[in-house]
Amino acid sequence: MNILRKPLLFLYLVSVVSCITLASDAYKDTSVHTGSPASGSYDGSMYKLTVECNHPETMIFFNGLLYGQTDMNGRFSLKLRSAAYDFKAVKKGFEPYTGNLRLDRDRVIRFSLKPIQQ
Repeated sequence: MNILRKPLLFLYLVSVVSCITLASDAYKDTSVHTGSPASGSYDGSMYKLTVECNHPETMIFFNGLLYGQTDMNGRFSLKLRSAAYDFKAVKKGFEPYTGNLRLDRDRVIRFSLKPIQQ
């Protein structure tokens, strides 16, 4: 059993470092800040936001912070406070999807990522 521990630990560490590197590289560009969301009054309520994408393991950012990634079905859900958010979805090999979101009720964001044209 000890023979397997070191290789498994190494593989785990490599995968964690790869994910962190990909996330930091993916968000180096600031194109998500192309405009400011419409200002409004927000009451601090919590709302469910669901992201539906055509690719699994797409990284989801709000206001420049990584919140998670889509599951194997391309879905990701979370609860956020009512507010205005800059939204960005990133996956290696695909053009980022960006937008502004005014969260004032439960919402679903649906989009398709397009491959990067070379």
